Amino acid sequence: MKHAQARDIAIADIPVIDVAPLAAGAGADVARVGAAMREAAERIGFFYVKNHGVPGDLIAEVDALARHFFAQPLE
Repeated sequence: MKHAQARDIAIADIPVIDVAPLAAGAGADVARVGAAMREAAERIGFFYVKNHGVPGDLIAEVDALARHFFAQPLE
């Protein structure tokens, strides 16, 4: 299996993909979002999403739980 070489990426080069069209489910819009995700995953390796519909308080709660979990001793 061939792996990509690690490289530095400027924050400005990380794509921000609007996923709101996925909720509407219109074929052309879903295909466009999917193509953008695939292109970003292949070219950069990851991407940000916006308009995902996840409430901010839920994001904050999950973040706090994850930070608590990873702050625990390895044992």
